[in-house]
Amino acid sequence: MSEGTAALRADARAIYDAAVDAVEPAKAVRAALERRPLEGDPYVVAIGKAASAMAGAARDRGARRGLIVTNMANARPRAGFRVLVGDHPEPGSGSIAGGDAVEQAFQEHEELLVLVSGGASAMVCAPALGLELHDIVNATQLLMRRGADIEELNTVRRHLSRIKGGQALQEGQGVRALLLSDVLGNAPEAIGSGIAAPDPTTYRDALRVLERHGLLGAVTQAVRNHLELGDAGAFPDTPDARDPRIAGLDMTIVAGIDQALEGARACAEALGYRAILLSPYLEGEAREAARWIADQAAPQGRIALIAGGETTVTITGRGRGGRSQELALAFAQLRRAEPSGRPWALLSAGTDGRDGPTDAAGAIIDAERVTGLDAIDQALADNNSHPALDAVGALIRTGPSGTNVGDIVTLLYGE
Repeated sequence: MSEGTAALRADARAIYDAAVDAVEPAKAVRAALERRPLEGDPYVVAIGKAASAMAGAARDRGARRGLIVTNMANARPRAGFRVLVGDHPEPGSGSIAGGDAVEQAFQEHEELLVLVSGGASAMVCAPALGLELHDIVNATQLLMRRGADIEELNTVRRHLSRIKGGQALQEGQGVRALLLSDVLGNAPEAIGSGIAAPDPTTYRDALRVLERHGLLGAVTQAVRNHLELGDAGAFPDTPDARDPRIAGLDMTIVAGIDQALEGARACAEALGYRAILLSPYLEGEAREAARWIADQAAPQGRIALIAGGETTVTITGRGRGGRSQELALAFAQLRRAEPSGRPWALLSAGTDGRDGPTDAAGAIIDAERVTGLDAIDQALADNNSHPALDAVGALIRTGPSGTNVGDIVTLLYGE
């Protein structure tokens, strides 16, 4: 192993760590509440992977009571707060309990501070009348396997719920929402499926998502009936910005991928690289994103190409992996076919510390690790990036970070 390669890998990891630190959720909430302090005694509803940290920061700034719904890895006790564990990435019985508790909180309290972060859509589930948990799980699984992006997935989720897409809001209620964004473009209705946000989409939009992915005949009959009845006007659609329930809502994005990328850029420059921000909107198939990054021209010298976003994977195999690992392995395949001629290292990882249903945040790949990889084509065909990358020591295992604003990809070139 050359010292140059090891140094590039260490620098890539340092840049990733700086990106995650830049979107530390408690820090973001504290800053928002310093700029505009709490008024009165709002009941806190915190949902998502960062819920415990965000609620803790609110408590430090005067909040006294509330509800936290998060995943097991991020659950922490908070004095005065009820803590529930929801399920992720697919909703389960814990998510149903979380959904019921959130609905009750919105019904019982006139003033709310709502803290939403990534993972909330799965951790809180309140099926609409006539639907059951298995209907939601089935629709979620089908959409994820077809590579639906988060906007499409949450459009359907909102219209299968009785609380998402602003439906939990009450007329005359005062709701302040602080959102840690994990979606491209920071659309509030897509963050946690719009627990505290108006919804610009409709039942017809949800049907179009299913049609676009060829799933209208694959979802359960109960899901199809519900969406078609809603589209026909059998019951009201989710509230849009004109709805009176939205009048008392105040929303603020406290952090997102832009802040993570700025943290990455600053760290790269401190390490002596010329940092070039490629895009905060990296999306589409992970393999296509890998090709796009590989095609980016990089000047001579120590260069850091940095991008953020959230890609997707259309699952055709039966292997283990996640979108960040798939991107890294696809990049390795490209570099094996088209060597760079320069020292390089690529990191692709999720800011939440977990990539797909695996124990890894992502991976760091470089020229030396590429030579040790076996059967890259077969691993990609079977969506089996995790064991392939693990075999060469390329996986990044950080444990849960407590935040979630999407994924970071950094391509470093040495001299």
